[in-house]
Amino acid sequence: MVTLLATFQEYPGLQVRWWKDNSIIDVPHKPGHLVMNIGDLLSHTTGGKLKATKHRVVDTCGDR
Repeated sequence: MVTLLATFQEYPGLQVRWWKDNSIIDVPHKPGHLVMNIGDLLSHTTGGKLKATKHRVVDTCGDR
């Protein structure tokens, strides 16, 4: 239903699809914050009032 993700300044790459124009945008790192992704089940349960997050993680750093 819900996924919580931490972002790290040293390892960027989390991206989401912006629902307004279908573009892909980078999720900025904010210290002390979490990113909450809404899943299909919660979207369905709320009748689409909450939209499921289309997202991906791109390897931008090479070795970790």
